[in-house]
Amino acid sequence: MATSPARKVASFQQGVVSRLNRSAEFGYVSDRQGEHVYIFVFGRALPRREAARLAEGSRVKFRVSGEGRVDELVLA
Repeated sequence: MATSPARKVASFQQGVVSRLNRSAEFGYVSDRQGEHVYIFVFGRALPRREAARLAEGSRVKFRVSGEGRVDELVLA
């Protein structure tokens, strides 16, 4: 049986939550340099229970998919 090549896993970047839309359950995170902004979705990038702990300006670590969306987000 053939095996597929290992998927490259992006390392965590550091950044801050730049905007939150709690009613629509998504937000935006900016990288540490402030050059890029990425979208994240509650329940997908982080558990909904963790979303309650986020505020604009919260320091976070995150991984970005090849599509420019945050795959994983954790409080720093």
